[in-house]
Amino acid sequence: MQAMITQFINKEVRVYPNDTYKKIAKVIDINPAGVTFLVTESEDSKGWPVNSIKFVAFSASLNFTLAQ
Repeated sequence: MQAMITQFINKEVRVYPNDTYKKIAKVIDINPAGVTFLVTESEDSKGWPVNSIKFVAFSASLNFTLAQ
């Protein structure tokens, strides 16, 4: 599965953990534990501030899709 999602590295995605707020981020790393993002757009300035680095574990019900 990890080989399939490595195609997202360096691409902007819409991130859906706790999807109350819109979050768009660039995928900067994927490893067996989860995904590291650079936040580029966010309606959640406290939890997901723009230009912050966020790691989300796969165990946290992580979902993301390519940003359009």
